[in-house]
Amino acid sequence: MYDDKSFFPTLEDIQNPLPPSELERLLEEYQNESPNVSIQTKFNLAWGLIKCNATSEQKKGLDLLIKIYAEAPGRRRECLFYLALGSFKLGDYTASRGYCNALLKLEPENVQIAELKTQIEKKLNKEGLMGMAIVGGAAAAVGITATLLGVFLGNRRR
Repeated sequence: MYDDKSFFPTLEDIQNPLPPSELERLLEEYQNESPNVSIQTKFNLAWGLIKCNATSEQKKGLDLLIKIYAEAPGRRRECLFYLALGSFKLGDYTASRGYCNALLKLEPENVQIAELKTQIEKKLNKEGLMGMAIVGGAAAAVGITATLLGVFLGNRRR
């Protein structure tokens, strides 16, 4: 059994999409409850959408979570974590880190949230290093091109 304050899905959990039949069942449940869809049904569908491989579906899942966050103050803690996971999956590490920081203010001792934030920081650092490498590589290429052009033009004048 797990304690409600320490259990959330993991980064691995978001990588495994639901079977199409399960996602279809969640969509059907949502439509059957419309226009008065319960918070739990919205939440289940949001999680199912975030687990999808399609970016458009993942964004729909995040949009649903944002609506739940606004509508159900009692579910904000969960919404923040799932928003962090969904943003991470979409590659929006800055937003994901922001959701984790908000959660850590509420639960500074929550190891699972801290671990997620560590993974986010690793991704941000990796992206930052790759960005610097790209910029550095581009600058070097411009420098080499200018040097070669100078040599070429210098040889043509002789």
